[in-house]
Formats: sequence, structure tokens, C-alpha cells
Amino acid sequence: MKPDLIASACSAFILTGCVAVRSDLSVPCAWREFDGESVEIVRNGRTLPIVVDERPENRWAAWFLADTIEEMCGTRPPTLAGDTDSVSNGLFVCSNGAPAEDEGFRVIARDGSVRFRGRADYAVFDWCERELGMRYYCEDGKCVEKRGEIVVRAVDYSDRPVFEHRRIGGSRMADWVRVAKSGSVHRGGVNVHAPHGWFKDAQLKAEHPDIFETGETPMLCYGNPETLAYYKRRIDRAISGAEGAGGIVNTDRKIVTVCQWDAPIRCTCPYCRSLYAYGDSLRIAPNASPVIWGWFTAKLSAWLKAAHPDYMISFLPYLNTCGLEGVRGVEGCEAEVCTMPGLARLKDAACKRKEEDLLRGWQRVTGRKVLSWDYECWPKDFTSAPYVFGRTVRAHYADMRDVLCGAYVCGSAADPRTSLSTYVWMKCLWNPDFDVDRVYDEFARRMFGPAAEPMRELIALQEECWERQWTDGTCSYRNVFETSYPPEDVLHLKKLMQKAYRIALEEGDENVRRRTRTYLSSLERFIAEAEANADFDAERTILPNTPYELKPARDIWATNVWAKTEVTIHREKDELSVRVKCFDALADRLDYTHVVDNFVWGNDEVVLVLDDGTGAKTFRRGLTETVARDSGSWSVEFRVKLSAEALRTGRVKGNVCRWRVGDRKFYEHTRLSTRYTQPDDDPAAFINFQL
Repeated sequence: MKPDLIASACSAFILTGCVAVRSDLSVPCAWREFDGESVEIVRNGRTLPIVVDERPENRWAAWFLADTIEEMCGTRPPTLAGDTDSVSNGLFVCSNGAPAEDEGFRVIARDGSVRFRGRADYAVFDWCERELGMRYYCEDGKCVEKRGEIVVRAVDYSDRPVFEHRRIGGSRMADWVRVAKSGSVHRGGVNVHAPHGWFKDAQLKAEHPDIFETGETPMLCYGNPETLAYYKRRIDRAISGAEGAGGIVNTDRKIVTVCQWDAPIRCTCPYCRSLYAYGDSLRIAPNASPVIWGWFTAKLSAWLKAAHPDYMISFLPYLNTCGLEGVRGVEGCEAEVCTMPGLARLKDAACKRKEEDLLRGWQRVTGRKVLSWDYECWPKDFTSAPYVFGRTVRAHYADMRDVLCGAYVCGSAADPRTSLSTYVWMKCLWNPDFDVDRVYDEFARRMFGPAAEPMRELIALQEECWERQWTDGTCSYRNVFETSYPPEDVLHLKKLMQKAYRIALEEGDENVRRRTRTYLSSLERFIAEAEANADFDAERTILPNTPYELKPARDIWATNVWAKTEVTIHREKDELSVRVKCFDALADRLDYTHVVDNFVWGNDEVVLVLDDGTGAKTFRRGLTETVARDSGSWSVEFRVKLSAEALRTGRVKGNVCRWRVGDRKFYEHTRLSTRYTQPDDDPAAFINFQL
């Protein structure tokens, strides 16, 4: 169905608010119900056939529809392909020409048939929710309502997405993601980290060595005029069909990509140095946007508008190029902004304000809506703490509906801790105007049956604890175990889990028992960690002026012989000294470490993580020219000024870690305290440093 037909349909229908939809679903754009009329789908053992056209997405939707009806009442409707004229009444999954350019759809259930038009597969999924009562929350989360027969209301309604880009990584082909109407009609699209393969092209490197960043990395030097000239030449040749361009040109969508490599920009050539200041020593520029956007992309955009006016630049602000300072000349380009705090972190008012102000800024400088790259896996990768953030997601997209054209959800995988929030996330990308608390109600009722009451309370507790405001943006001991989950809430969480387990086991069927077990098992690790962290004993404390050895940071390394590392702490007035001695038979032959703005690149290093009551901070030391070493060891010392809180309590929490590269035949990773998990700043593994 064409967009103008949807628009005319919307103006003709009467919206009936909550009467039109279940309260955990958004209200469609237009809705009309015909009183006194109904459509019989399955009755007296007879079922309407499904008629489907040749489109692959519609064929999958027809299979899903047949499955859903069979799961509900035990009768599977026959599926017919092709000629629809031979069938008078049926379930017609037919787009009737090209699907709407805005992915809109229309459902007409009347006169003995149901017709799914426009983006027909989306129409099927939506109708299954609204009229059949189906929900599909996650991989093992398809829920249907058992019925002896299926008779539905006579309705005529249409809908279309608020956001034109709704993609999710990791689980992008999962059935539940399809049913959540994941898709896109967005024209733009960065080819991530393109150009691909240029750095591996020996001839290219020999002929144009200066187009690459200093330091032998795949990153281009975006401040060099030669790089710009070569980029233009490859674009011309790609558009003419003479040569590929390593992914920087999409001739089908008429898009040119500008995207840094998967690392911060840190080029130190004279061209880049003139565009941003380094200060006294080599370090990553705090904001490299003037280099890649303010100079390179601005000049490329001006040239592209003249040379290939039907093409558009899509670019990806990322790592140290997200700042707006120094950005100019990118009007008409498309920004896909990847700031990576993790959308769940927007529960903190300061984080939400900073993130959304930045998105508004990129919309302002480009004149286009922004595509955001958001992460479901953060802070999941950094803490075992349970968290539900559906209200945070909904508030973000409700506030950003005039700023964003959509989002790409990265880092998603099947994880019970975040499955409910990810479901809400995908629903928000279609339309954020729905009741999140009603989603939670239905999720608990449908997924956990007789255990719904404690499970619903458990969901509410997780969100209540998560929404407490953190003092900083890290998964510090204070934030996780004191602010979000103090001991009394951990105890409450544990009691609810025990109650839900008991009810599911005694009263639930196999589905309820399995789903309850799966969901709650993802929280058990946190309970154990919280209880272990509630009271630090002597084994979790190191004393001043006493050497302590590091141990393997992963269980797979525990059976190997590793290089010995000793840590000794000492307090001098308001400073903490942490001395680390790294034993290594190769110590006098090891390569110097390349240290860039507290990042150590590819060589031996020691990492100190400290939380002195003001949040965790990370310090790194590599094997530089100033490090003391001999034939059997090398040593570093960290000196950290202590906070007033640390001086008052007489302790800090933290960890010491060593990465040993050596002769590069075998890498070793050891820690002072470890739970055999990444990352090094895992707060649940922190140990007391007695001052």
C-alpha cells in the first residue's frame, strides 16, 4: 500500500483509544471497529485458509500465522499460494504490489475474511498480537491463549513505524525479532570501519604510505590532503564501475561511507597536529572530530555535492570523534552516532541529558535526523547485577522521536537478564506510546503462570533498584552493591526468587518451570557475589608493606606456569603507593610499550583499578624507558592521591592486573583478585586495600 493510501485511510478512520488495543500495545495510526460484526477464523473444526503471495517475508509470516492458530486451537489452516481469485474467504497475506515506502500496513477483517495489505508480514504479526492475544518476548517466549475456536472482531486499521530504522544485532534473525517488526527503509547506512582491505594491500601501502595513520595501524590519516585525493579517486572509480572501493561506496543506495577504524584516532603527523592540539606528550586527542569531520568529511562533502549530487555521505562519530567541537561543513550528510554508554545507563539523569543533547547537536549540524548505535550488552558485560530498564528505553525514544530516524541495537544475545527490556526496546522503535508497566504485567502473567505475582514483584524491584542515581558512570562497588543493591534489597530479591521457584515447581507446567528456571538462574550469580561482598574478610584484604602474588585471571590458565608478579602497597600521608614487581626471564629483552593516553597497545602492561569511594578509576603502566628493569624482572609504581572518603575509612577497594606478552608465543593475564571473568574493573572481584 502506498503512503498516500495509508494517509487517506488514517484520516477516514476513527481512533477509539484504549478500546482499539490491548493496553500493553501501542495505539495504531487509525482504527475502526464494526459493531455487531465478526469474522470466524476457526469454528466447528473448520478454518479459513491462508492465501499468500510469492514474497519471502510474506511466506514466512503465513507459516507463523498457521503455527500460531494451530498452537491456539489444535487446527492448522491450509496454506495456498498464488491465485487468490479462487478463494472467496480466507486469510490473505498479500502485499498487493510493492510494500509501502514507510513500511505501513493495513488490516481489513470483514465479510468473512482477513486481508493483510502493505507490509503484509508486519500486518500479520500485529494482528496476531491484537486479535489473537499472541506475545513473543524472546527465544523461548512465544505465548498464545488456548481457545476451542477463534472468532475475531470486524475491524479496519492501519499503522506504520515511528522510527524508520529498527535493527538489532546478534539476534537479528531470531523469530521474536521478526515478529517485533525489525526492519528499515532508511536510505543511509555506514559500512562499518570501511575502507576494508586497504591496509593489507601491499602495493597501495607502497604507493601511498602517507594515507595511513602514523604507528602502523589500519586507520587512515584523515588530516592528509593525499588521503582526501585518493578517497575521491576511489569513489569515482567505484561509481563508474571500474574498481571496487573497499566498501566506502554503496552504488545501490548511493551512499559514501566515512568511518574510522575500530580504534580512536591518534595520528601524530603534521597535518593532523595542525587540526587538534596534543599538549606536551603523545596522546589521543580528546576530540578528533575537527580532523575527520571538520576537515576531511567537510571537504569530501563539498566535492561530492558537485561531482555526484545524487550521492550522500553517511558517517559514524565513534570513540573520540563524537564531540561536536570543530565540526562544520557536514550539512546534508547523515550522522550515525555511536557513543557507547549503554542505553540502560540513561536511567541516570546526567547521562541521559548528555547523550540526548549530543544527538540533538548532530541533528543540528547535519540538518538530518540521526541514527543512533546503542548497546544492549552494557553494562551487562561489566556486572552481574540484575536490571530492568524498559521505562528508561521508553522515555528516551519518546523524547527523541523528532531527533532520531531509528537505532541499531548492538551486542544483543539471548540473555534472560535483559530479554524483557530488549523486547520493550524493539516495541519502542515501532512506537514508544504504550504502557511499559502493562508490558511487565503481561510478561509475568503469560511467561510464568501461577508464579506471576512474585515474578512481577521481582521485575519491579529490579527496575526500582536500577533507576537509583549513580555517583558516576562506572559499575563500581558503591554504585552496584551500595546504591542499587544494598543488602536489604539483595535479601528481598532472594526471597522473591525462592517464592517464584517454589510456586513454579509445585503449580506450574513444564513451560512455566523451564522459563522460571531460565530467568532466575541468570540472577543467581549476582546473589552469590552480593553475599560474598557484603562482608570483606581477611582473605579479601591486603595489608601495607606485605608482598602479595597475582594469580591467573582465567580458569583456562590456572593449570599453566605463569610469570610471578608481586604487589606491595604503602601509604604516605594522603597518597597510596602501589608497587608492582613483574618477574620475567625476558625482562631485559622485552619491547618498550607504546602508551597512548592511558592506553597500552600490544605490549606488557600493569593495570591498577581503584575505587576510593568516588567511583572506580583505571591507571596503566607499560614497559617504557623510565621503568626499572634487570635481567629477571621489571617494576612500576603507582602513586594515587587519596580522597577524603578513603582517608576517613582507612581503606579503598580495587584490583591489580598484569598482561604479559613476553615473546608473544603465549599471553598471560594475572590478577590480585579474580572471578575468572572480564573485565579487569569487575567490582565484584575488588579487594580491600588497608591503608
